[in-house]
Amino acid sequence: MKMKTEKEKKLFTKVWYLSLAFIILLWFGACDNDPEKKLDQITVTQDVNVRFSAFTPGVVLNFTPIYTPTDGWGEYFSENDIEYIINVTCNTTDPEFIYTYNNETGFIANTTDNGSYQAYNTYTFTQIFKLKTTVIGIQVINVTVMVGGFATLKDINNINLAPQNIPSIDIQLKKEVHP
Repeated sequence: MKMKTEKEKKLFTKVWYLSLAFIILLWFGACDNDPEKKLDQITVTQDVNVRFSAFTPGVVLNFTPIYTPTDGWGEYFSENDIEYIINVTCNTTDPEFIYTYNNETGFIANTTDNGSYQAYNTYTFTQIFKLKTTVIGIQVINVTVMVGGFATLKDINNINLAPQNIPSIDIQLKKEVHP
């Protein structure tokens, strides 16, 4: 085949390299359409609604999560896949770290525990949900303590929650599995 112009030579070279690249991809299986050689892994997800017990002003504040998966837990996920911790700080002029709640300590705050919660202070409860090391949800609740216990719940912007309950939060679990 005799090429007449420089443009034809460049076009021939491009087509030749693309053909070579396609052959290499076929050789290594990147373009394999054989259904028996599909990818080894698939991504599975599970949507979960997390809700909490109703709030009643007093000495106890229950942050124990109640997990409700959208379509049941299925074969890939369980409640145990979710790591849930709560970090508590006191909102004084110099915020002070108070406590961390986790699966071992439980999630029930009590104003009578070690004098941690003092009247006339606001405490920030930062709820963190993780799947392995990945954070999949965060929620911040500010709680005002008065004489007699936990009094009011507020959002991250210090606006009273209506109704006075810890809001539910939606999280999504996601992982790669071998089918």
